Amino acid sequence: MREGPLRSFQVCRILTGRTCLRWLLLLIRLVVVSSICTMASGSLTCHHADLLGRRHESPALRYFVVWAVFIMLVTGGGATHVDIACDPELVRLAIALTSLPVCVSSVDPAAFVAAVEAGALMVEIGNYDSFYETGVVFSPDQILNLTKETRRILPSMPLSVTVPHTLGLPDQVKLAELLEQEGADIIQTEGGKCSNPSASGVLGLIEKAAPTLASAYSISRAVKIPVMCSSGLSAVTAPMAITAGAAGVGVGSAINKLNDVVAMIAEVKNIADSLKLPSQLDVRKERSLNL
Repeated sequence: MREGPLRSFQVCRILTGRTCLRWLLLLIRLVVVSSICTMASGSLTCHHADLLGRRHESPALRYFVVWAVFIMLVTGGGATHVDIACDPELVRLAIALTSLPVCVSSVDPAAFVAAVEAGALMVEIGNYDSFYETGVVFSPDQILNLTKETRRILPSMPLSVTVPHTLGLPDQVKLAELLEQEGADIIQTEGGKCSNPSASGVLGLIEKAAPTLASAYSISRAVKIPVMCSSGLSAVTAPMAITAGAAGVGVGSAINKLNDVVAMIAEVKNIADSLKLPSQLDVRKERSLNL
């Protein structure tokens, strides 16, 4: 485990005490918000004009509405860090709007440099969903090469790497082991996109999360670095991810599928509460009492 900025994510604390739920990571995505922001050839594109029911507003205005929602989510809900598209302007804006550590995601290692210089404290090779939609998948060799190149460019930067759900579980485990050897600090799982629940309600939520939970269980028993379980999680299944062996969870679709800001904030808080995470307000109250 590397020192330095990685401490900003409490990963060291997680490694030394997984039962200390207070320090579990809750990642809120603003690539997150894959329903609004996707990476294409290193640039950010905004779409889904019906976000929050605002069908007739300009892309720029929708974009800033998203960021207003984002501020409320991470400030009031209990997230511990945020994951955004790998764009230096987005990083600077995020840092101006929240005190939470910022992680950037890309499949272009060279793009990380400007984002780190802008203030990102962690980088992630991942968020493959937009590629899957076009029929593009990533092989283990490609993921390994991206990891090696990222480590060459940023040898001491905390690095998370997502293991593609398109691989079978044995191959996911093998790739995770190789990624650990290449210097990855966190392994992230996925799988929600490949799951089509047959039931509704709680049973449907569990079915939706089954692939990423299976990955987290298998990989966490094969590597020594933390595993972040992501994709298809909810307040019902986030605690299951921790029980399965994950050191933290990432959520996106559980939030951005909602059309009401209050509901979004409530859902983030529900997930944080399910993990026994204190909200930012609780943290501030505790600090004031200790002064």
